[in-house]
Amino acid sequence: MTETESTTPPISNWKLFFEVLSKQPSIVQSAWWLLPLLLVYVALVVSEPYFYKLFVDTLQTSLAKPELLAETSVFFVKISALWVGLVLLSIGTSTLYEISVANRANLGWNIFCLETTKKMLRLPMEYHISTSLGERQKIYDRGVQAVWDVAYDVYVVILPQIFIFISLLVFGFYINPMMMLISLFVLPIGIIISVTVGKKAHTMQKRADNFWDKVFGRFMDGLTNLSIVRLYAREKRE
Repeated sequence: MTETESTTPPISNWKLFFEVLSKQPSIVQSAWWLLPLLLVYVALVVSEPYFYKLFVDTLQTSLAKPELLAETSVFFVKISALWVGLVLLSIGTSTLYEISVANRANLGWNIFCLETTKKMLRLPMEYHISTSLGERQKIYDRGVQAVWDVAYDVYVVILPQIFIFISLLVFGFYINPMMMLISLFVLPIGIIISVTVGKKAHTMQKRADNFWDKVFGRFMDGLTNLSIVRLYAREKRE
């Protein structure tokens, strides 16, 4: 078998993404209470600007018409308390959701680390001889880091923003459909610019990662060689 035939063909990015995401079953099993918590957080975030507008409008009315201060003061206090309560509640819900996801992701991450360590120890001795310690450490670090990063980015960063974006679209079309259509017309331009800049940044970041992988790989090899030399020196002394 030639070297070309023996190599494993690369998988697509989407397949790799879902493969890494599947290493977090603890989050999926806890979706029955994580999803309602996320929806509560989204509802608080979306409704907060409306009550903030009421707060500002009431304050402006009180300052512009002092004669109506007695009538608007009670309503102003209620709106202020409600708005501050929404802000605090949204912060608390966001923190609780993020901590809960991190806790569940940590369980899946620990299981994956243990399984990966066992699989690497069971590899043939030829593999450990033909590859350096730095290279093996790099493969392990990238694998376990990807499992954590993908889970955190998807469930803490991307998923809440998707729900918030959909909610804002619904409210936007309800309030002013024409303005929302104009905004959606401009949106693809921003997405194209972001994707273009993101690709260039990803390429530059990948080059930097490869450079530092080589540096830290050789550094780890040097530390390993030093420990081996010390071991032989102790044997000679004994």
